[in-house]
Amino acid sequence: WRVADAGYFYEFSNGDGRELLAYHWHPGAQNVVRSPHLHLGAASNVTPLLAGAHLPTGFISLPASIRMVITELGIEPRRADWDEVLTSSERLTQLERP
Repeated sequence: WRVADAGYFYEFSNGDGRELLAYHWHPGAQNVVRSPHLHLGAASNVTPLLAGAHLPTGFISLPASIRMVITELGIEPRRADWDEVLTSSERLTQLERP
């Protein structure tokens, strides 16, 4: 078996369900930004100009985005071995990175 990313949509919301940030990559979509990008949601309290922007990023793996919310946003991990699990998963995603 081989696995390759065809796109992603990672959304992180606050406790009441309002979007804080979202990483998107939808290369096959029509009439949208096809390269990887970041959205800053209304819950991030940024100016509306930034809240509607497609901020360019490189490819962001799911393990990298989870690591970011743990280390940068202070989200409590559900398991003690989270770092090892994410590191192992990151190695797997690098095998077929676009």
